[in-house]
Amino acid sequence: MATVFHDLLREGTGEVPLREIARVLRTGGTLAIVEFKKVEDGPGPPLSVRLSDHEVEEALKPFGFRKERVSDIALSIHRSSIGVEGN
Repeated sequence: MATVFHDLLREGTGEVPLREIARVLRTGGTLAIVEFKKVEDGPGPPLSVRLSDHEVEEALKPFGFRKERVSDIALSIHRSSIGVEGN
């Protein structure tokens, strides 16, 4: 999921797709989320809607996901690898 997760949360429309992703991913599967870092410089959406890696992790916990790792892709972008614990 690339640079849209913040929009799903902001618009309150994330529950349905996240439940479906959790349903179709096998236990031990990985969901990769690419988001703009919560920093003021660089391209991307306004700072007020950007998500930190911690905010991504917290938003996904209720759906059975757990953070595996976070990687910097660029100065303004991070990638969170989120594992599925079980369906």
